[in-house]
Amino acid sequence: MRLARTLAPAVGLFLIVMGAASCSLLPWKRRGPALRSSASAVFLTVHNRHWLDMRVYLVREGSRFSLGTVSSLQSTTREIPASVLGSGSSFQLQADPIGSVRTYTTEPLNVGLGQRVELTLENNLSLSTVSVW
Repeated sequence: MRLARTLAPAVGLFLIVMGAASCSLLPWKRRGPALRSSASAVFLTVHNRHWLDMRVYLVREGSRFSLGTVSSLQSTTREIPASVLGSGSSFQLQADPIGSVRTYTTEPLNVGLGQRVELTLENNLSLSTVSVW
């Protein structure tokens, strides 16, 4: 009985520490790459408020590069490497809803390495917005 009294606090502390450590490993805690200041990339955050999943593309000089898919009513952050951006040219972002013929394309964007772009896709795509900072 005496051994149980001395081990109980240690076991309790061990369980609390292990529980807290395991919570930090849960997948829903991961929010994408850290928004670190990188001089070799641009970070794109897409907030999809549309009912359909969206395929997002970077359009530059007539070529379309896939940046991935954003699920309906979700957000994601992706890193766009400098090799995709090219040197000194502007680009556009295009959102293509899966299952629809309508797309949304931004105006040409001039973004420097190390900057962030935020694309918010609304259910009515004509009300969508893009911000650069």
